[in-house]
Amino acid sequence: MSETEPYNYMGQLRDFDHILEELNRENERVAIFITNNSGSLDDLQHAAMEIIPQGINIALSIRELVRLGHLFGALVLMRPLLERIACISILRKKPVYLKK
Repeated sequence: MSETEPYNYMGQLRDFDHILEELNRENERVAIFITNNSGSLDDLQHAAMEIIPQGINIALSIRELVRLGHLFGALVLMRPLLERIACISILRKKPVYLKK
């Protein structure tokens, strides 16, 4: 971290960094599980393995934009992040949407 990056020392960003670290660890565990069980995944698990990593990448992009001070760009990425969160939440609660 550089002292020229004005938002790095805010408490909420430290919390966000910890959440992102935990997400990355959990995503690695899930990737190993999926690799070992790819033939037995249900429809929700297939959808999740597409949607959740996208959300993590968007969150990492938001964090990088904030680090650089590009707050409007970070704000713009909030919508696609929230869309992925909503999508996986709806699919989890109403798996009927997964049926072909």
